[in-house]
Order: sequence, then C-alpha cells, then structure tokens
Amino acid sequence: MSGNRRSPLRLLVFGADGWAGVWHEHFLPAVADRAKVAALVDQDATSLSDRAAALGVPRSAAFRSIDEAARALGQGLDVDAAVVVLPPECHRDAICAAAESGLDVLTEKPLASDPKAAADIVRAVRSSGVKAQVMQNYRHYGPIRTARSVLADGGLGPLNLLVARFRVDYREPRSWGGNRHDHPHAALFEAGAHHFDQIRHLTGETPESVWADEWRPGHATSFSGAPCALVGGVFPSSARFLYEASAVAAGQQDGWKRESYRAECAGGTLRVVDSSVLVTVHGPDGTVESEVPVTAPPLTGHRAVIDEFVTWISGGPAPATRLADNLGTMATIFAAIEAAELRGTVPVARHMAALTGVG
Repeated sequence: MSGNRRSPLRLLVFGADGWAGVWHEHFLPAVADRAKVAALVDQDATSLSDRAAALGVPRSAAFRSIDEAARALGQGLDVDAAVVVLPPECHRDAICAAAESGLDVLTEKPLASDPKAAADIVRAVRSSGVKAQVMQNYRHYGPIRTARSVLADGGLGPLNLLVARFRVDYREPRSWGGNRHDHPHAALFEAGAHHFDQIRHLTGETPESVWADEWRPGHATSFSGAPCALVGGVFPSSARFLYEASAVAAGQQDGWKRESYRAECAGGTLRVVDSSVLVTVHGPDGTVESEVPVTAPPLTGHRAVIDEFVTWISGGPAPATRLADNLGTMATIFAAIEAAELRGTVPVARHMAALTGVG
C-alpha cells in the first residue's frame, strides 16, 4: 500500500513480547498519533493474547503464525504496513508475506539470517513495488551524527583509516539473550549488524573488500560459536578500516552506544569516546585537541527510524536506511563471515551482486 496516506496508519506487527514488547511499550508510542497496531502475530498464545488485549487488537486480528497472518492478508486484512520484530531466521517469511500483500515494511536488523533469505526478501520487495526500511537505529544518536557531520564536511581532509571497537561482557550464559550464544558467528553477525552499518555511515562508503578472523577463546564457555572478531577492509577511496569486537571482554567496556571510533584523516584525528566527539590536530606548535559540541536530535534510536518510516510511507522523503542502502551492510557482513571461514580476503561486490541479482 505504498503512498497510502490514511491516518492513523494501521500496522501489522510481527512480534508481541520479548524485544517486540519493548517496541510496543517504548518505541511505537512515539508515532501513536499517526500509526496504531491493528493486527499482531506471535507464536506464544499468552503473549499474543495479553498484548492484543493491551492494545485493543481484536481476536480476529491476532495470529499465532506467519502463515495464518498471510492467509488473513490474502483475505483482505485491513492494514497499511507491517513491522517485523522477530528473530532474523523468521524475517524472510514475514517480510515476503507482507510485501506480497502490498504492505510497506519496517524490519529489525539484521535483514536476514543468510544470503539466500536476504536475496528472497529483495526479490519480494522489488517485485511488489513496496517500500522497505531496516532498523539501523545507531545512526540516530547525537555523537554519531556529529561525527558523521564533521567527517562529511571535509575539514579534516580525506580519511586514511577508521578504527571501530566494541567490547562487552557476556561471559555469563544467555546474558546476551536469544540464541546469540549459539550463533556460529556471534560477533560478525549479531554485533556486525550494528557496527558494519555504522562504519559505512561514518565513512559514507561501502568496503570493496574485507578480511576477517573470528574465534572463541578458552574462557568463553558460554558461547558455542565465535564471540570475538577482527575485521579489516579497503574502501573505494583507498581508505582502510579495522573493526575489533569482543563479547567476552573482562576489562574495559565499549558497549552498546558506547563504542569507540577513531578516524585518522589527512589533517587530523576524530574520536568518538562515550558521548564525546574529540578532534585532535598536530602541527608545528604541537598537538591541539578540541571537543565538538554534540546536539541531540529530537528523536533518537528506534523512535527516529520509526518516525522516518511512517513519514516515508505517508508520502515523505525516503530514509537513509531503506532496503537499497542496507544491502551494503548485509553484503559486508556476509563477506566478513566468508573471509573468516576462508581465512582470506573477500570482495564485497560479489555478495552485493548475489543479493541484488545484478553483476
């Protein structure tokens, strides 16, 4: 239903509890004047019933499976757009069901669990002509927006190297939540969904190629896969990046929304440290460091992206994190996973071509 301007928009939300519950209670209310939940999907009967009752969703619009919701869509379920807040392995079926019924879609990241599922989503969205956006909420925080603005302005000169660091302590079993402790590529896939997108956002480029290493150290007994990773790559501009991720960090933490970034440019260095943006310039008279004022946007994180989505499908401008852009992030993730498995360098364009069917 792209271009539908009915207000409030009627949303079909895939997910009722867990992380989806956070959406319902804290994020979606930000657009309550323009969009409301009109239908729900969740496999847990109690969660579905409780959330439907809380939101005033009738039983006839509360579904226990994606297939059940798809049948209802085929029979004319009265909704305008879909929101997908399910585990990544469920994204393909939910997004495709929505797109094939003509619904615009906002989905949580990462877009899909594997390259084939992602390619299926791309085909469904393109063939139906709907709008699709991915929840890359990390672009919408004051320090990151400020850093991006400084780098894009060009005052520090061309970028030479971007270094990103993420360190959190998930040594306790299941402390990361969901099935992340069982994911074979926990750092590259689960953390990378945030940070590869942030690297692309800060630089304004998608890597040409990447190399990667991932591992599970002996003390990481809560993980069956690899909670640690190092990734490097080259951009079309010839700048490089390095990404360090550890989900079993026993010391200093550079966790969610507190990741550290360092951009080495021809005319100086920019650093994002906690909530500060610092610029350091070295010259004949020594080194001068200054702090760049950070202005918080009116809406941050998830709320900002949800607002963008509702505005877009109501006739407003296309957001930066629409599906077409997010494919660059997914191609980088899949290339990094392949590079780690091969212990070599992998071109990102090959994965982009597989996702888009072009190349």
